[in-house]
Amino acid sequence: MNWSRRDFLRIGATGTGAVAAATMASEPAMATTHRRPTPPKVAREVHSVCGVCFWKCGITAEIGEEDQLLHLRGNKAHPMSRGRLCPRGVGGIGIHEDSDRLLHPQIRTGERGEGVFRQATWEQAFAESGAQLQKVVAEHGPGAVAFLTHGSSEAHFGHLAKALGTPHHTHPAYDQCKGPREVGFQLTFGHPLKSPEPIDIENS
Repeated sequence: MNWSRRDFLRIGATGTGAVAAATMASEPAMATTHRRPTPPKVAREVHSVCGVCFWKCGITAEIGEEDQLLHLRGNKAHPMSRGRLCPRGVGGIGIHEDSDRLLHPQIRTGERGEGVFRQATWEQAFAESGAQLQKVVAEHGPGAVAFLTHGSSEAHFGHLAKALGTPHHTHPAYDQCKGPREVGFQLTFGHPLKSPEPIDIENS
């Protein structure tokens, strides 16, 4: 078939017009389909500190009418962070909403590795943990127990280690993260950097 230049332009214009008309006709439907739902209202705010790292920046949690956590932001009244909150801190809501987050103590009922547990109360969990620790200490001595801790809760385990009489309490995460930096600063400048780091973002 022989096409003239006039035929090609006429067919092309007709096709373009049809596509444009179809797009215009579908726009209202698309707008209705993809309309964003109304965000839940903030019922109250709770002030706390972020526990994702050593800094302990001030945070403000926005709580919805159904007592759900809606958003995390920096607390402007906090003397250290002064309203700033890094992406890790803002993303802390993901930890709270994680489907694998433990909401209750779990006691293993199957063999190790089977992943079979039953829900327990805190009293039951503490009693079971205490009984197992006392059994190990009675059979092998306190030195058979070691605590590998990290974060804000490590102080509590430090007290427990002293009460049991074991000298084995260490923090491998610190030794592979912040610890080497502190040693480097101590050897290079004569003083560790520590946390929170003495930075001056506004004037840098």
